[in-house]
Amino acid sequence: RAAPDGFDEKKFATLRYRWHAPKGEFEDNKYGKTIIDVSRIPEESLRTKALNIHRPLVYYCRKDPQPYSTSLFRVNHYLDSYEAYSYRNDVRSKLRRCKECYEKKDSGAAVSADNDIRPWLQEFVNQVGYEKAQRLLSNAGEFVKLQTPQRTKN
Repeated sequence: RAAPDGFDEKKFATLRYRWHAPKGEFEDNKYGKTIIDVSRIPEESLRTKALNIHRPLVYYCRKDPQPYSTSLFRVNHYLDSYEAYSYRNDVRSKLRRCKECYEKKDSGAAVSADNDIRPWLQEFVNQVGYEKAQRLLSNAGEFVKLQTPQRTKN
């Protein structure tokens, strides 16, 4: 059983979905993301709009992405259900509502499987306590209706 007693593993994508594209393979994984310790960045630098999630603060982020094989911190993307994939209201919404596009991604992602991420929930419960974990994760796996973002004219 992947989830501690009292938790429904079907509500957690990290427990339901074990398949991902091969580690280090670019075609399906694409570029890595950046993690920034914002406490070390001047506040005025944080007021600019990020143009790219892979290098949100161009001055502080490296130009050459760290290769997967030598990266100190790695997180795999797990595709999740079509409902979760198509849920977001962002600039990729039209593409994300394309079932054929999802199935294409799914075929590329369903190559490698592991259980690397699965122990997180038990560790979370151990760290914060059962009651607090239940409260914090009570809506996990639920999809509330999102408002369509309104575009403003400049």
